[in-house]
Amino acid sequence: MQVLKLKFKNKYEILRENIKNNILKGKYADGILPPEEKLAEFYGLNRGTVNKVMSSLESEGLISRKPRVGSIIVDIKERKPALRLGGLIMLNVGHVYGNLHTLMTREIRKNHYFPVLLDVESGLDRQNIEKNLGNYIKSFLDSSPDFLAVDGMYDLPFEFFSKWLNKKTNLVIFNRYESDLKFSATYILSDYQKGAYIATKHLLETGCKNVIIIPSHFYENCRISTDMLRGVELAYAEKGKTLRKEEDVFPTKDRSYLELIIKRFKSKHRPDGIFAFSDSNARIIQNALGELNLCPGRDYKMVGYYNTPWAIEFDPKLTSISINEAAIAAEFGNLLSMRNFENRKIMIAPELIIRETT
Repeated sequence: MQVLKLKFKNKYEILRENIKNNILKGKYADGILPPEEKLAEFYGLNRGTVNKVMSSLESEGLISRKPRVGSIIVDIKERKPALRLGGLIMLNVGHVYGNLHTLMTREIRKNHYFPVLLDVESGLDRQNIEKNLGNYIKSFLDSSPDFLAVDGMYDLPFEFFSKWLNKKTNLVIFNRYESDLKFSATYILSDYQKGAYIATKHLLETGCKNVIIIPSHFYENCRISTDMLRGVELAYAEKGKTLRKEEDVFPTKDRSYLELIIKRFKSKHRPDGIFAFSDSNARIIQNALGELNLCPGRDYKMVGYYNTPWAIEFDPKLTSISINEAAIAAEFGNLLSMRNFENRKIMIAPELIIRETT
């Protein structure tokens, strides 16, 4: 049986599609679109929405807007999409964010922007930042880009690049935001608190009564770990339980955490569930427990985070939380298509990808 997937379009999308189709079909004989106020009245929309549609059609090269004349349809032989400049600052962390950055770059190109990628290496010292990254950022911002999209990861030197930002910079911070600096920006953020809540709730609802939590060492002293632990506590509270941080939380910054976990599994209070804040840490713990002939899915249940190849390409496959890259990129694409760089925050709910380990 074929399943029909319905997608409901908003007023902006309907107007844009109607006008674009009319242009392509040659329905405007005089080569000029009706005035924006008449389009707004005819479609029952406000002028702001109509103006955004006109800006989008202009960026595609379909119309040319001239003061006191209106929106003129460009001759088909002369239509060239207007390529604008957009920047993407990202941390080079391989498989964890590779797909997200691919999707973000695709949205930039689809909306007729030329993408400039600034790759941030993990652990850059101040000298290298000044010499390399700083020069790139400064040169890019001197080119007056239409926007700068930043993966707000903890390694990024916010204090360093912020001195070149000005009120005209359309700043988009996506995925996560870990700076105490206040920026005027659009935030498209994965909700890490909700992701941790979903993971913990899943373990508790599938019968786990003794769950241990494994924060990652590189989240020390950053906002994301606080958010994730709060999500764990919310799931516990919902079940009438309290997270015992001193007994059930094993941060990987402590080099002896594996020994402590093994010791816990040998005790009479053996855990039956593990929530690790990254897939790679989940696999490290699995290998350590394998020496006790314990296997995830059989002897304990396990959930990781980020849904990386660590979760997919090894046996058994690991249940994991996805940051929902597709939804983040879709919101970013919608932002670019409407050119609506308002100061606001959009929280994207992560997804639980269930596999045989739970």
